[in-house]
Amino acid sequence: MLREAGKRPSRYHVFVLSLWEEGAAFAGEGVNWRFSLEQAQGVGRKGFSSLQELMAYLDAWTHEPPDQVSGGQGHHADTAAP
Repeated sequence: MLREAGKRPSRYHVFVLSLWEEGAAFAGEGVNWRFSLEQAQGVGRKGFSSLQELMAYLDAWTHEPPDQVSGGQGHHADTAAP
């Protein structure tokens, strides 16, 4: 499907993804990655404790309208921040 130059599709969203390490205070300890996904408009942020959680959220978000995934804006309140 072609679209006119300069026009975005109706479901066009921009997110900011942050990721950081937690753990590994001593040599030999494992490192855990944490993730945060925020809509670029700054309307909400969602924290994830694993890559699998992040991917599951994005999978659900792209298969359902944002209102059904999060109750209105396509985002959740953050529970983990960098």
